Amino acid sequence: QLEGLSEWTQRLAGLLRLGMGLEQAMITSRKGAPEELAEQIGTLGDRLHMGWRPEEALRAFGDELDDITADKVVAALILSVSDRGPGLAQALEDLAATVRAEVAGKRETEADREKPRTTMRWMVLIILGVIVAGFFVPSYTAPYSTLLGQLVLAMLTVGFIGTLALMRHLAHYRRIPRFLNRDPRSTVRLPASAATPDHDTETAGAR
Repeated sequence: QLEGLSEWTQRLAGLLRLGMGLEQAMITSRKGAPEELAEQIGTLGDRLHMGWRPEEALRAFGDELDDITADKVVAALILSVSDRGPGLAQALEDLAATVRAEVAGKRETEADREKPRTTMRWMVLIILGVIVAGFFVPSYTAPYSTLLGQLVLAMLTVGFIGTLALMRHLAHYRRIPRFLNRDPRSTVRLPASAATPDHDTETAGAR
């Protein structure tokens, strides 16, 4: 999704450099949109074409992507809608480069996470193998038949489960919360010109 976002942002910058307005560029960007975001970009273009305010359409677009990196791009576009100053194309190109760098960083992080996961898988398999082997070698498990052996076995089991839980907790990805969360008290409404019977479903979704 982030790769698609980077590609779309770069495409918007290119359309702006051709002299196209921001709203028209977002509508035009539906053609040839990245496959990962084709549906969301198509919906954004449709909403703008129906007469949605650009800010509300962009916020809805950000809600659909539900990612803090997408919020950065959406926020830049919202600011540009309110203040149509020069330099937007360059800003979008810089944002596209930032998103690409973030994608590369996340891939590297995920590759680093995979190393301890692989280690834990092998550790679990080895321990399970030892346990299974113990059933076929009674002399190996005999010490655990005593009361002291049972206590030691319980401690080892608790430690093993605790280690697995700790590793799972450390490997858990914590999402950074978004900063463009919609105010639940607000309501998005379509302009009267767009509120036709053909668009009842879209209107309901907007509200």
